[in-house]
Amino acid sequence: MLLQRLYPDIFHKEDSKTHVFLEGFFRKGLSHVDSPAYSHMIRWENANFIKTFFSNEFQETTGKVDGFVDRFISTLPEEYMKWDPLSRAQYTEISIFLSNYLLSSQGDRVAMAHSVEGRVPFLDYRVVEFACRVPPRFRLNGLRDKFILRKAAHNLIPPELVKRPKQPYRAPISRCFLGECNHDYVQELLSDAALRQAGYFHSGKVAKLVEKCCKQQGYLLSERENMALVGIISTQLLDYLFIRNFPLYPIHEPEDIKKFGAGE
Repeated sequence: MLLQRLYPDIFHKEDSKTHVFLEGFFRKGLSHVDSPAYSHMIRWENANFIKTFFSNEFQETTGKVDGFVDRFISTLPEEYMKWDPLSRAQYTEISIFLSNYLLSSQGDRVAMAHSVEGRVPFLDYRVVEFACRVPPRFRLNGLRDKFILRKAAHNLIPPELVKRPKQPYRAPISRCFLGECNHDYVQELLSDAALRQAGYFHSGKVAKLVEKCCKQQGYLLSERENMALVGIISTQLLDYLFIRNFPLYPIHEPEDIKKFGAGE
């Protein structure tokens, strides 16, 4: 019941087998409340799924590097575990997701590409400093998010908006790249030759993921499979543009250089 209330957008189907699978997935680590990474472990476990597509050679290389979670925990402030759980979760979200990804990839870069500069009043430093001082029970009251904001605005907006639960927006990832769209550049990036040349991913495993994606226009793919697909495409594209085909122009010094120094 708790998981259904926490994730109503996921636990909305009547299929009992699906519920059992989802409950098993979301219950993983549910009792590890003392972990500094507790609030974000589900998300990071999802992201780790892409490692199953790594080539054997790349797995050997990355296996010698400390995992992201361990590296992140090593950067936390000394007083981190003395904070309340909500503040710890918010710090984690702000430090690794807000500025590095959300505001950059989904905000500034998209807007500035069209000469639009966003104005985000809730990110004014005075608002942020005030919000961080608000007691946790006013930030999150039970399962009611944005509690103090809803209370402050209840006379300004319609009741149905005040009471409306948060709804995540999801992009049809696989169908944007494969299926009906079937872009030529994606087929080339995910080809056996391109995958072997880059060396990051196992071509056979990627081929099975692509095959599954092409069935029923990608509706068979889970959320983490969609995440893995876009991660593979992005990595292949970065390798193609900035490693394999990045032009290195020679540096030519101008002929008429004037140098100034001691004794001249």
